[in-house]
Amino acid sequence: MASTLRSTTSGFPARVLTRWLLIVWLLTLTGCPPPGSGIGSKEEEDTSSQDTQETAPRVVVRRNRPRRRPPKRLQSYPGRRGNEETPDERIGQLPKVDWAAGAPGGGDFGGMPGPTRPGLSSKEALERLWRDVADAAELGPTEICWLIDVSPSARQWHAELVSAIAGNYRELPSKQPAIAKNLTTRLGTFADTHQWLTPTPLADETEVAKKFEELPKSNSAVENVFAAVAASLKPLRQARLKERKEVLLVILTDEAGNDGETLLTVLPDLKKYGIPVTVLGVPAPFGRRTLVGQKLEGGKAKVPTPTQKAVIVHGPETQAPERLHLMFTDSDTAFDQIDSGFGPYALEQLCFETGGRFWGMDVPSGGGEGSTPTWPGYSVLRFDPSVMKKYRPKLQSREEYEAFVQAHRCCQVLVEAARIPTIPVLSHPQLVFAKDDPPKLKNTVDAAQQAAAKVELEIHRTYDLLKQGLADRKKLTDRRWCASYDLAMGRIAAAKARVDGYNAMLAALKRGIPEKNPDATSWVLAPAETTDLTSSLRSLIKQAREHLERVVREHPGTPWEFLAKEELKTPLGWKWTEQ
Repeated sequence: MASTLRSTTSGFPARVLTRWLLIVWLLTLTGCPPPGSGIGSKEEEDTSSQDTQETAPRVVVRRNRPRRRPPKRLQSYPGRRGNEETPDERIGQLPKVDWAAGAPGGGDFGGMPGPTRPGLSSKEALERLWRDVADAAELGPTEICWLIDVSPSARQWHAELVSAIAGNYRELPSKQPAIAKNLTTRLGTFADTHQWLTPTPLADETEVAKKFEELPKSNSAVENVFAAVAASLKPLRQARLKERKEVLLVILTDEAGNDGETLLTVLPDLKKYGIPVTVLGVPAPFGRRTLVGQKLEGGKAKVPTPTQKAVIVHGPETQAPERLHLMFTDSDTAFDQIDSGFGPYALEQLCFETGGRFWGMDVPSGGGEGSTPTWPGYSVLRFDPSVMKKYRPKLQSREEYEAFVQAHRCCQVLVEAARIPTIPVLSHPQLVFAKDDPPKLKNTVDAAQQAAAKVELEIHRTYDLLKQGLADRKKLTDRRWCASYDLAMGRIAAAKARVDGYNAMLAALKRGIPEKNPDATSWVLAPAETTDLTSSLRSLIKQAREHLERVVREHPGTPWEFLAKEELKTPLGWKWTEQ
């Protein structure tokens, strides 16, 4: 046997051959073809190539400089929607910040802790913005593009902010020379049209400051913010791809914009080329389009109703208003001054989808044209951001939103009811009726019933509409929609209970009520927690309480709980007393 092996190897060492056979045997066990066999090599290369093409991102911006470790604040930024991001792809996305340090205001749908934030001053907003600029400039050449709203209301709102930006640019070379070295700036303005003040980016900070100090003025009441963004895409794309710069887009505006429906036309390129958008604006009022008169931009001095045209629009924070325009028994003016904790819906989505941020700012301390804006005022109600982040509106297209609403009857009727102009309530009704003059008593009761009839029709119409969603309410699971529907149903049921009970008590007085105090000269109708008149009224009061108390119980620390408690402060029933 040994002689046979020696003869077959022809001088080739037996141990080398043994090792070679062992390697082939091991490779066979693992399913790999032997080296040099060529089996499956072309097919595997083709398959690998296809897999790479299917899983690779649509566009990857490559830089010709060595990869550097990003700043710690950028390293802490969480991945969005489960996608893995390289440090280069995270440039311009903002750092983690503890928003619970102050009162909430403004809003954000970003994937960071605390989607609501303090209402910022000009100084605080710029400090946070310049930190993001510094993060980008640390990694290489950076271009920041400013789009400034120059409509009448915006000029009044951002006068102090623009002045502070100009001051920052003047100080930049001496205070932060490393940033100044890598930074170029584009500046554009918009109202109904877009205009470049710097056709080419400027590297001279003094020249940039002069441009900010000499902003043009527009008398237009139209703010086409998304059209301005679209006009900026071509130069920003060039800076991003050809010049290999980090690019940040910053918008200053005090309104929601008149062309929010074009949002989806600008998002693809912004996301594709990694251009984050930051908005310095004002928070959306809770469930309202606007809370200010329109005279500053050529409209009426009064706050418009939902069916009237508004030229100064600050909200809502959702795709459509989802809050009734229902007055309170005394006055609901103060209860409209509520910060939703979020910005206007389209601008919030623009920031979120591009990895940017919406910064909600407080009213400037002065220095603008004309009187100080009334929204957001210093008396605005704000709520804990750690609570409000659970109620952020869903980010979805208009079609997705409408499909959801149509699929849930309670949501559908709520949106319809929110379009109804101001719903009156029984406010300051006649409560004292003289006994001693029967003809005068009858006339007084008739006049009181007529006054109640004026508010009764709209209340009944809204109640009948919202009632259609009761059967579907049990299927609803979204926290925000549940709170909104329960509050609306509870409030309109309470309003109906009060006006129906008032009419029933007046009818009882006409029929005659037994006197208990012969010396009394007047009948006095006083609010009470319940009524003894009819079972239907008692059921209505019970229904109102169930919905309002559910809001208080299930949504503590929110605007819904606050409004439900205010509604419950006024009794829902009536009782007769003698005086």
